[in-house]
Amino acid sequence: LPLHVAQYKLLRGWSTPLPLPRRGTVLTLLWPAVFDTLALTCLLVGLTKVRASVYEPMRGSIIIFSAIFRAALRMPPVLQGGHLLGIVLIGAAVCLVGTSVMVDSTPGSDPSSGILWITCGCLLVAAQAVAEERVMDSDGNGPEATTPPLVVNGIEAGWGMLLMLFIALPIAALAPGDDVGGCFENSRDSLVIFFSPDNPLLRMMISAYLLAMRFYSLGAIFVTFYLDGLWRSITESFIPLTLWFFSLLLFYFSDGAHGEAWTRQSWL
Repeated sequence: LPLHVAQYKLLRGWSTPLPLPRRGTVLTLLWPAVFDTLALTCLLVGLTKVRASVYEPMRGSIIIFSAIFRAALRMPPVLQGGHLLGIVLIGAAVCLVGTSVMVDSTPGSDPSSGILWITCGCLLVAAQAVAEERVMDSDGNGPEATTPPLVVNGIEAGWGMLLMLFIALPIAALAPGDDVGGCFENSRDSLVIFFSPDNPLLRMMISAYLLAMRFYSLGAIFVTFYLDGLWRSITESFIPLTLWFFSLLLFYFSDGAHGEAWTRQSWL
């Protein structure tokens, strides 16, 4: 939201009144925030059960779910033969990735459960992208047609913070798990570890991650605004190859201490 204010004042002049988002827009954006929070929860739970090189390629299913949602809501463009062929190929690729992890799962992992969690997360990510596109409809359809992308991103972030602080984290603290105190997620213990003077590298890495995710989120919302939710899903599919490449490099440059090795099923 501060970025939107600065952009608006620089482009329109500091004396120009800043239009406030409509109440209906703010309430409508609760749904993408809910989808985002649930998706992040599902994806991170899935990531604890499979390798990162499996987690990211499985996110290719977001394209499939986005296409299904757009077709169900009759959002343009109408799917043609080439689109359907691409969806089939992506589905085959996702199946190959799932097969590879089932054949060559690492000790202690739970690939079938991990794939299920990741698939649910991808479905919710697709729902979020389509919902955001509906709010930012540039064709002028609907009352929220003129909502700028930075406003959408900022309001969603506010809703997401409230959902995490007052719903998700309290539930995680009550759910049974392997964290301190026998719960699924002990936020108090996480804060103690984060602010401990013995963990400067941890604070630096988390801060860098949050900054990277902020730019990623801004980029994603602008792709949705200028193109559509399906193109956003397509551009996100470039992440897996990059992640896997650096994971392999990290493994062999750290003598196996970090990253991931090439296995017999990696070619899949």
